[in-house]
Amino acid sequence: MNQSCEISPTVPVVWRPQPRQAEFMRRPEPEALYGGAAGGGKSDALVIEALRQVDIPHYRGLILRKTYPQLSDLVDKSMNYYRRAFPGAQYNATAHVWVFPSGAKIYFGSMQYTKDRTNYQGKAFDFIGFDELTHFEWEEYSYMMSRNRPTGPGTRVYMRATTNPGGAGHGWVKERFITPAPPGTPIREEYTVHMPDGTDRVYTRARVFIPSSVFDNPALLENDPDYLASLAALPEAPTETENLSTLCASDKEALLDKMPEGEIKTQLSAWMEMGLCLHNAEGTYFFVVDYPEYLAEYGQTVDGATADFLTLAADEVKAPTLVEEYLSVDVETLGQRALAYETFLSQYPDFALADKVRIYWNGALSKLVYPTLYDQLVDESGQASADLMALYQELAGQTACPVLQSTAQSMLDFIVAQPDQSLADSDQVSQNASALAEEARQMADELYGPLPQ
Repeated sequence: MNQSCEISPTVPVVWRPQPRQAEFMRRPEPEALYGGAAGGGKSDALVIEALRQVDIPHYRGLILRKTYPQLSDLVDKSMNYYRRAFPGAQYNATAHVWVFPSGAKIYFGSMQYTKDRTNYQGKAFDFIGFDELTHFEWEEYSYMMSRNRPTGPGTRVYMRATTNPGGAGHGWVKERFITPAPPGTPIREEYTVHMPDGTDRVYTRARVFIPSSVFDNPALLENDPDYLASLAALPEAPTETENLSTLCASDKEALLDKMPEGEIKTQLSAWMEMGLCLHNAEGTYFFVVDYPEYLAEYGQTVDGATADFLTLAADEVKAPTLVEEYLSVDVETLGQRALAYETFLSQYPDFALADKVRIYWNGALSKLVYPTLYDQLVDESGQASADLMALYQELAGQTACPVLQSTAQSMLDFIVAQPDQSLADSDQVSQNASALAEEARQMADELYGPLPQ
């Protein structure tokens, strides 16, 4: 993909960058971060950037998210763009890799734990892209720098990353990309390498930060004129200055200051002082880690809705299998928590933090409607596990949880209708998952009220 190539008027344009996306994509530095506000088109730019060298047979690209479940949106984007741009390209859903007519490959991978970096030991990638870089630790990013090397002659070797504010790695990302220089200004560092002949050679490596704003994506604003209002309505909507200069520093006291006054804030403030709280990956909500132990030790009580919520939240903090955090899914836990979430919503639809339970619940629903993303739910041949089929059968009989009941029955009907009851057709599975997720959302909105915009 030449940067200066001319497009024939007879060839349909699959994707055209917005000006700020183009600025990010044309940078020559070995490292570039495209970050800031939501809605700037960062992930689209990353997915398209990976295509730049697919005309080279030995080219290998890699796009990373922290966990495999979080890759689903990027894979969906690639499905939309890659096959239209390269009709002969094929996606292997089991190996999570696109294979192009030239033989070039683009992989989608994850690094859930720092130890998982060894999964890439000995491998080489000409292009490595990190989506949501602040979800990664420095040790993970720096290790992949050693994997960023040429796979053969003629390839360009470089790394690109995108991110929204917040996340466990916001500190090192800010220190590496934001603090040293103004946006758009190359950050150059010199490294001295001692050569075998005894001499020293000085190398210079550059990196750059390109800021992102929703206003850089006029296509989004044109397609969804209400998007700005949706962002403005968010309780934790950061200002443009916060996005660019601080990457939303997530110290707990500052975030607590932003919470509305009330019982939950008072209770959480007390628990924070005792070290019993954690914040989520975006650094915006607090959860009690050992709520039952807290009650036993301090003898305090809260009302039933708050107690039930904190129990659910504590489970998610200690084993967050249902909020897009883990590839391996325990089917029994999946069923138990999915039922617990809808039961909570039916009992407490007006609870102040019911929207957080909807987020947990959406994580469970995504696994139920798109099980091929998870190793323990569907095997390599596309056959749903016996435990998963049993769970669908169980949920289909849960009349007290109508959304889960409907979703599970629809999945059973879909699987039975497939040849050999196999989920190997990734396009069919993806389309069915999108349709069922939307049906579930609409049904939940009607029964339990819509999520806040």
